[in-house]
Amino acid sequence: MHNWPLYIQRTKTKEPSPLLKEALTHIVKLQRALDLGAGGLADTRYLLERGFESIDVVDIEPTVQEVAEELHDPEGVVKIHICTFNNFEFKESAYDLVNAQNALPFAGPENIWQVMDLLEGSLKPGGVFCGTFFGPEEEWTRGSQIASLTLEQVQNFFDNERWILHKIHEDRSVRKTAAGNEKQWHIFGVIATRA
Repeated sequence: MHNWPLYIQRTKTKEPSPLLKEALTHIVKLQRALDLGAGGLADTRYLLERGFESIDVVDIEPTVQEVAEELHDPEGVVKIHICTFNNFEFKESAYDLVNAQNALPFAGPENIWQVMDLLEGSLKPGGVFCGTFFGPEEEWTRGSQIASLTLEQVQNFFDNERWILHKIHEDRSVRKTAAGNEKQWHIFGVIATRA
């Protein structure tokens, strides 16, 4: 279904996520970041340029390692972890930022909530989550093992005493993928601070 090496090649020069740029306005310290499903590393590159001291990248596709070698990173700030989210060791209260653009749904319907709990625990108090979830009308979730969530499910996870919710943005549109195919997108973009 997904040609990840092609996706990575086509997205490594794209602009960083607007949601990520907005999320950084809520961050106090640019120390440690976690970039989940980082693909072509456009967001990782942006975080590196912004001055984060340590960036952990988690992606299942080995090609990411090759793209990382193209980053200007003489200090070795970026560490690549080639594994699933389930197999990554989320450290407790470690990160100032967790970025997950179009990535968490690929944990699957069985695992997405476990990954979300681990992700939440890995944020420092005051740390910011920035990411997207696929809604029920998202084409990629039909007949697949890719998780879709309702707006209510996303709101229920973030709209409580554990989080300060800054934004939930819904995008329902037909547009092209990085591979050039048109499809129905249904995405919830979230920015929230761990209380």
